[in-house]
Amino acid sequence: MVTRRCLGVLVVACVATGCGGGIVNRAEKSIRYAYAATTAARDGFVEWDRLHQADLVAGAANRESGEAALAAYRSRRQPVLRAFTAAYTTLAAAAAIVPLVAKGMRPERDLVSLLADAAAAVVEVRTAVDSLKALGGAK
Repeated sequence: MVTRRCLGVLVVACVATGCGGGIVNRAEKSIRYAYAATTAARDGFVEWDRLHQADLVAGAANRESGEAALAAYRSRRQPVLRAFTAAYTTLAAAAAIVPLVAKGMRPERDLVSLLADAAAAVVEVRTAVDSLKALGGAK
């Protein structure tokens, strides 16, 4: 498994140094790897989130305190949701530009820039999830 901090470096390094083939092939591989990593992070987070919310409800003294605990947690969870949205959006943008670069309709530097943005967004997902877990009591 690729560590969260190394993922961004992996994506950019794959494009810069060549994971086989030209820039388009390297970009496609990088996008696939980053998408898989983001989806795995999402799946893990969804499960943790479900269990954490259930624990908040189970630990509440009454309905009102349970609702208040959930509301506070869901507010703290927003940066994670925004990070996932940014990661998927930047990966989609990078994927959308690949055919244009392949046809010579966009310069390669545009693709490399989008890939760097996507890599940073993927790393931010892991940072946001880890930060929330640290605040909310990781399981």
